[in-house]
Amino acid sequence: MRKKENIVFRGYTKFDGKRWVAICIDLDIAAQGATHKEATKTCCDMMLEYLRYVIAHERRHLQKFLFRPAPQEFIDEYYAILNQRLQPTALPVTKASPKSKARVSTGNMVHNFSVNPYRLNACSA
Repeated sequence: MRKKENIVFRGYTKFDGKRWVAICIDLDIAAQGATHKEATKTCCDMMLEYLRYVIAHERRHLQKFLFRPAPQEFIDEYYAILNQRLQPTALPVTKASPKSKARVSTGNMVHNFSVNPYRLNACSA
């Protein structure tokens, strides 16, 4: 029997000065929250809802709907954060990234959102 593996979607969280924003660049889904944890959980919940809908209503067109990348500016921001290897801090300080026009904050974090496609009841970041 084949092992049922999770699908991993790339994403990141950032603090925009007022709130936390979590973005999944592989599904073009974004969510916000008052805390890092709240934004990440909301993004995971939205990803699960989207995947449930696609599997229930668009099963014949999974290739078309399963991966829908975010606009290039968000992908650039993801890689800028990834290249900086930043860890979250209590007080984010924003600075320009040398590799991108994206603004990188020391509160930003890259995530791998992991979803089990066979159960679609849990997402972890």
